[in-house]
Amino acid sequence: MTGNDIRRAFLDFFVEHGHQEVTSSPVVPAEDPTLLFTNAGMNQFKQVFTGEETRRYLRAVSAQKCIRVSGKHNDLENVGRTPRHHTFFEMMGNFSFGDYFKEEAVALAWEFLRETIGLPKDRLYVTIFTEDDEAEKVWTSATDIDPHRIYRLGKKDNYWSMGETGPQGPCSEILFDLAPTADTNPATIDPTDGDRLLEIWNLVFMQYDALPGGEIVPLPSPSIDTGLGLERLASILQGVTGNYETDLVLPLIEEVAGITGIDYDPGEGGLSHRVIADHVRGLTFAITDGVIPSNEGRGYVLRRLLRRAARHGRKLEMGEPFIHQLVTRVVEIFSEAYPELAAASERVKLVVKTEEERFGETLDQGIQKFEELAGSVEASGEVAIPGREAFMLYDTFGFPLDLTQVMAEERGLPVDVEGFQEALKEQKDRSRADRADRDASLDEEAHAATEIIRPEQGRTFVGYEREDWTFETKAVALFNDQFGHVVHLDQGEEGWLVLAETPFYAESGGQISDTGEISGEACSFRVERVQRIGGVFFHGGTVSSGSISPGSVSAEIDAIRRERIMRNHTATHLLHAALREVLGDHVQQSGSLVEAERLRFDFSHFSSMSSAEQAEVERWVNRAVQADVALETSELPQQEALAAGALAFFGDKYSDIVRVVDTPGWAKELCGGTHVTRTGEIGYFRLTQEGSISSGVRRIEAVTAQDAVETAIREHQTVLGLKDLLGGGSEADLINQAEQLLQENRTLRKATAKDAEKRGMDQVDELIGNATEVEGVPVVVGRVEAVDIGMMRHLADAVRNKLGRGVGVLGMEHEEKVVLLCVVSDDLVSEGWMAGPIINTIAQITGGKGGGKAHLAQAGGPDIMKLDEALSSVPEIIRSHAPGLPAH
Repeated sequence: MTGNDIRRAFLDFFVEHGHQEVTSSPVVPAEDPTLLFTNAGMNQFKQVFTGEETRRYLRAVSAQKCIRVSGKHNDLENVGRTPRHHTFFEMMGNFSFGDYFKEEAVALAWEFLRETIGLPKDRLYVTIFTEDDEAEKVWTSATDIDPHRIYRLGKKDNYWSMGETGPQGPCSEILFDLAPTADTNPATIDPTDGDRLLEIWNLVFMQYDALPGGEIVPLPSPSIDTGLGLERLASILQGVTGNYETDLVLPLIEEVAGITGIDYDPGEGGLSHRVIADHVRGLTFAITDGVIPSNEGRGYVLRRLLRRAARHGRKLEMGEPFIHQLVTRVVEIFSEAYPELAAASERVKLVVKTEEERFGETLDQGIQKFEELAGSVEASGEVAIPGREAFMLYDTFGFPLDLTQVMAEERGLPVDVEGFQEALKEQKDRSRADRADRDASLDEEAHAATEIIRPEQGRTFVGYEREDWTFETKAVALFNDQFGHVVHLDQGEEGWLVLAETPFYAESGGQISDTGEISGEACSFRVERVQRIGGVFFHGGTVSSGSISPGSVSAEIDAIRRERIMRNHTATHLLHAALREVLGDHVQQSGSLVEAERLRFDFSHFSSMSSAEQAEVERWVNRAVQADVALETSELPQQEALAAGALAFFGDKYSDIVRVVDTPGWAKELCGGTHVTRTGEIGYFRLTQEGSISSGVRRIEAVTAQDAVETAIREHQTVLGLKDLLGGGSEADLINQAEQLLQENRTLRKATAKDAEKRGMDQVDELIGNATEVEGVPVVVGRVEAVDIGMMRHLADAVRNKLGRGVGVLGMEHEEKVVLLCVVSDDLVSEGWMAGPIINTIAQITGGKGGGKAHLAQAGGPDIMKLDEALSSVPEIIRSHAPGLPAH
C-alpha cells in the first residue's frame, strides 16, 4: 500500500463506522497561543475535549499534518539521524467526544490493523497503564490478542494529560515487532525497546479531569483521542527499515540525489539527503498555510529549517539555491490528500528560492568572516570563539549563532554562547536607553495624572458619528506639559485637558489622533494631539486665547482633516483585502499608519510586487470605491466576530466585546478606528510606493481622494515631459524609446569595459615582464587601472595564471580609497605562503586592513597618498612573511 492508500483506507474505515471525516487543520494552530505549530491530531479538537466548544458530531476521524520543532516535542536534532524522527509528519486519529469509550476504541483499532490492512497477530503487542485493569479486560475480551503480549507500564509511558489541569487519562499503545525471528517469549521482551517494538498507535482514554488544587475527578463524559503515525505504518506495510525509505519521503531523497549528483547512502553518509528531504516537507506545508520565514516566532523556526537544509546542501556541494526545486515533488506526493499544496506551489517555490538566495549571500559573507575569525583564534592560542565576535558575525553579517556553532564545532572550537547573549542584551539595552531616559519620568507623571480623574469621567469616546464632531461637554481637569495638575492654563501655555466625554479620537491602531479646538467663555485651546493613557483621553495642545479652566466647553474636531483620515482608514482595510486577493491569504498586516495626507501599510510577503500586481491591487480597491458600499459597524463577542470572518491580527490585544467594521462583500476587520459611511466617499485610490522594510515584510504607501488625483496629474505631467524629452511620439512608445537608450548605454559601457580590460591585460603583461625575485620566489607588484573591483580581481587572476609560480600584489585608487589585492600560486600555498597576512601588512601603511583566503586576499585603506609607498614596500613585506624565515 502506498502512503496515500493507507491514509485513505484509515479515513474510509472510520467513516464506515459512523465517524465524521474532518479536514486537517493548518499547521498553524488557531487560537492556541501555547503552540507554535500543530503537533498532534487532537489540537483542533482541544476545545471540544475541554467542553468549551460543541460539534454537530460525536465521532471524528482525521489525517493531521503536524510539525514538531520546539518545546518538549522538538525532534529537530534527531532528524535524519534515526529512522523515524521528522520535523513534519502525519498523524491519523479517531476521536470520540463522549460517545464510545475503551471497548469500542480497542475493537476498532484491532479490526483496522488486523482485517483492513492485514498486520499479523503474532507481531502485535500492547502496553497499558499499570493501574488500568479495565483496559486489560477490554483487550482480552474485545480482541484475540495473546494476553501475555499485554504489558503494564507506569505513568511516564502510559498516562496522558492535556496540562496541569483539564482532561487526562491512561493510554494504551499498540506496538509492532520489527524482529520476529528473535526471541519471541513475551516474558523476556522489553516493551520499551523501541528498536525491537515500534509504537504505531496510541489510544488515549480521557476519563479524568484534573481540577485546580490537584484534585482529580471522573469526567462526566469520557472521550477517546488516538494517534497513528502514517509514516511508521507505511514503513511496516512497504517492508522497509525506516520512514525515510517509504514512498512518503524516499522520492524526495532521490530528487536530492538527482539534483546534487551525489548518490544516497542509507547509512551515516546520507544524513544530508535525509535532512533536506525532511525539511522541505515541513517548509512546503508551513508556507502553504501562511507562515513566512522571518526573525521571530514561527517565521524564525521556518528560517532555521531552511538555513539548516541549505547548510546540508553545501555539504553536498550545492552552492546555488536548489531546495525550491524539491517543492514540486512534495506537491506531487501529497496534493491528493492536501489540494491546497497545488494551489500554493508557485508561491511556496518563490518564498523558498528567495530565502535561499538571501541566505546564500549571508552564508558566503559570513563563511569568509568566520574563517578569518577562526584562523585568528587558532593562531592566538585561544580555546573558543569569543561570544562578542560571534555576535559581530550575527549583527553585521546576519550570520546565525547556530550556524557559527556548527562551523566552529567542525574545527574543534566551542563558542562562548554566554558572551554572545550578553552582547545581544547590551545592544538591546543601548537601543532603548535614550528613549527610556527621555520618557520614563514623563510617563510616570502621566499615569499619576489619571489617578485624580474620577472613574466615570475622561474615558468615553463619542466621536464616531458626524453629528458629534462638535460636542458640548466639560473640561474636568487641566495639566501642564509635564502632567502637573493645574487649575488653569493661560494664553500661550502648553498643556493637557481632560474632558468628561470627547469626540476627539486618540492615536491608536495605526490611526493618528484628531486635532481641533476646545472653546469656553472667552477662551480657546488648540488641540494638537490626543493620547489615551490608563483609559483616560488626554488632549494636548496650546491655549490660543484667554485663560481656560474647568467648566463647560465646546469640543470641535477638525472635520476636513478627520474626513481625510477616515477615507484613508477605510482604504487601508480595502487595501489589505485587495492584497490578500491578489497575492494570497499569507498576507497579514504587520503595521500601519493612517494620516490625513496618506496611508502606509506593512504586510508579510516574500518578494517585491510586480507592476502588474500593483495595478491589480489598485483596480480592486477602486472597484470597491466605485461600488459605493455602505459600511456596517457592530459590537460582538470576540469569538462570534472571528467566526463571522472578521480579520484579527496576531499580537493585537482585543477585549471580549470587539468592534467589527464590515464593508459587505469586500472587507471585514476588528477595528476601533474611524471610517467613512460609504466607500464612494474615498473617491479615488492610488498607490505611490512599494518596497521592502525587512526580510519578508513589504510596505505600501497610498493616497486617496484629491491627493490621489494630484498624484495622477503629477505622474501624467512626468509622462508628458518624457515625451518632449524623447522627441514626441505616443505614450506607448516611451518604454521602447527608453529601452533603446538603455541598450545604447549598455553597449557603450560594454565597449568601454572591453577597452579597459585590454589596457589592463597589457598592464599585467608589463608587470610580469618586470617581475623580481624575493627568496627565490617571483614577485609581481604594481598599480593597475580598472573600472571596478571586479575587473581588478580579474586582472589579479590573470597575474596568478600567467605567473605560474609566484606572488602578485596589485593596487589602485577607487572611489577615493586604496584597494589592494594579493594572489599566491597553489604550489606556494602548499608550502605555507598565505595571501591574507601579506595583504594585511601592506594595507596598514595606507591606514587600512584586510584579509582573505590563502591564495587570494583583499584590503583597503583611506590614505591614497600612501599607495606608492605601500607598493614599494611589498618585496620587504613578502620577505618577512616567507615561510620558514624569521620575521624582519
